[in-house]
Amino acid sequence: MFRPCRFLVVAVLIATPAAAVAQTGYGSLDPPIPTGPPLPPPPAEIHRPTWLEDGPQIVPVSATTSGLMTIADTPWPVTHSGSACTFDSPEPAPSWLMLEPTSIQVLQGAYFNWRLGPRIPTFNYLPLSVRHGWNLGNPMGPDAPVGGNWEFLSDLTGAAITSNYGHWFAGLSFFLRYNWAPPGSVVIPYGQVGAGAILNDAYRDPIQRAIGQELEFYLHAEVGLKCMIAPNLSFDIEGGLQHISNGGVANRNYGVNAFGGSVGFTYYFPWGTR
Repeated sequence: MFRPCRFLVVAVLIATPAAAVAQTGYGSLDPPIPTGPPLPPPPAEIHRPTWLEDGPQIVPVSATTSGLMTIADTPWPVTHSGSACTFDSPEPAPSWLMLEPTSIQVLQGAYFNWRLGPRIPTFNYLPLSVRHGWNLGNPMGPDAPVGGNWEFLSDLTGAAITSNYGHWFAGLSFFLRYNWAPPGSVVIPYGQVGAGAILNDAYRDPIQRAIGQELEFYLHAEVGLKCMIAPNLSFDIEGGLQHISNGGVANRNYGVNAFGGSVGFTYYFPWGTR
């Protein structure tokens, strides 16, 4: 009765090592070796300025880009690459021929007539000017002898007259400016000339001979300095000579030659792409 049990136990003991050996032999096979080129490493994390992180890769026209890209990669002014409201030709015109709005400048000044030319009664005024500027680039390209760019501006000025005759004048002028600045400059000197016309009420005083009619010419010759305080904002100082006269159209035309200065700010639109 016990012999069949003994045979069963012996059979189980013999079968167990054989099964273990069979499993060990199957598991000892080496895993397959992958073929093909190695996988590239993951890209490194790049920290960019907020004006790039929060939107498309748009570079402010006067932003300082040290550490972001080299000077060769960042022409100043930034060239235009097309927009939804323009039709780009297969061969676009040079960037310095493309009028693109680039800045708004606001200046508050004080000008005082000087003893330059005919003697006139004192004529002092406080002009407030708002200018819209278009960056024209540099037709001589990156090899220009003087680094910088040309700029065309339209100017709307209103002034309070603080002297004895007249109370106000207002009018429109146009400027051609050259900014002496290489790419990424923090301090940007400039020079400009301008011409326009103004309406005034000083001509109503019949005693003075400086201003003879309601519509007078308004001429400018000035220099300035822009200091970048943010990627899209500069603090500006400007000064020079302004001339008011009617060119001999009226009987009274001694004119006004005034020296003075202005301070203000310029905001630069972040147009253009890398």
